[in-house]
Amino acid sequence: MVDVYLLSVIAFFAILAILIYRDRKNVEVKNRILVIKRTKKFRDLLDNIARISPRFWKIFSTIGILIAISVMVVGFLSIGKTSYDVASGLYEQPPYQFVIPTPTATGSIGPGYISIPFWFWIITIAIILIPHEFLHGVIARTEKIKLKSVGLLVFLAQPFALLFVLAYSLSTRSFNFSWILAAIFLILPGAFVEPDENQLKKSKLLTRLRVFAAGSFANILIAIFAVLIMMFLIWPSSVSPGIYIVQVNETGPAGLAGLKPNVTLLEINGEKIDTRLCNPLGSLIGETCRGVFYVKQFENLEPNQIVTLKSNESSYTLRLSYNENTRSPYMGIGYAPVTRQNSGFQLDVLMPLFSMIALFSFAVGMINILPIYPLDGGLMFEAVMKKVSKKNYKKIVKAITIIIILMIFYGFVGPYLR
Repeated sequence: MVDVYLLSVIAFFAILAILIYRDRKNVEVKNRILVIKRTKKFRDLLDNIARISPRFWKIFSTIGILIAISVMVVGFLSIGKTSYDVASGLYEQPPYQFVIPTPTATGSIGPGYISIPFWFWIITIAIILIPHEFLHGVIARTEKIKLKSVGLLVFLAQPFALLFVLAYSLSTRSFNFSWILAAIFLILPGAFVEPDENQLKKSKLLTRLRVFAAGSFANILIAIFAVLIMMFLIWPSSVSPGIYIVQVNETGPAGLAGLKPNVTLLEINGEKIDTRLCNPLGSLIGETCRGVFYVKQFENLEPNQIVTLKSNESSYTLRLSYNENTRSPYMGIGYAPVTRQNSGFQLDVLMPLFSMIALFSFAVGMINILPIYPLDGGLMFEAVMKKVSKKNYKKIVKAITIIIILMIFYGFVGPYLR
């Protein structure tokens, strides 16, 4: 049987190759892994956006500095804690995962990697990288920094991906042909902005921090917008009030009260049941949530409390017990959201796509703003350290860079070393 999804991926690469060949005079290849097309249109676009309201962009980028520094601190502490947990033996598998595309309609998760469908990959990476670079350009032009060039790029990352697959296979003593296939299709679509480095180095510290922080700030904003779209647009349009009972523990409070599976609960204690989508960034910002969604009306329940449930068939009265594992009231039911008709596209396509955009955009923004030279966070850290210690700032930046890289590397190999 013909795999339509795989054919669409192959067609994408064929069309991309044709477009590059037709415009080959304006395409530049560096080190055999980077295809670049420089264009004046994008530079003019950035100039026009920067001229709309320079004062707004200065305030906006200053806020970006504060957000970027906060994320930098949180990211550094998070990596330090993760390294400590790995050393303590709390992880049997790597806590960090490489994200790679797969030319299939379904993804998979394994030790050290996550594979996602190719089209989700292309859309997500483009939404992450293009605004990241363009906001760098807008803030640079707002600060009167010249842009040497602006354009689009396609990073052909197959050599790096194949090396990772080889190293991972050797370290785990396992081999999967699908990893090779995924590595072959690994590309990074994006954009690039090249500010005048000499002018940027001579500019004020605040100017440099604004420009350096802009990219990660863009990623964080994209993550926030993606979360808001899911929580207030996609989810409400996909589900109806109530919860569908999938299973009931016959010896639990609900089972003893007579509740059976395959019914829809509509009310609890006379209040209509309202389901809310969990924040996909919750695990990154310390928020906990069991499952994909939660029921607002369950939040204030207490053990031994008497509650009344109303379903589409009958009403039930029961006394809640206590769950020792979760330290929460126990009812003894398994439930799912009540999905609306024709909501398959929202739940099967839009929800996972926006979840990936939110998670990966936040992750890229946080990694990029870490004090690792020459990432944006490393450039910010270097600019500040140069003010603090002109003699030793390079040594300090280099030392911090090495420490963070070693901690991240340890996150990948530490569980296997133990």
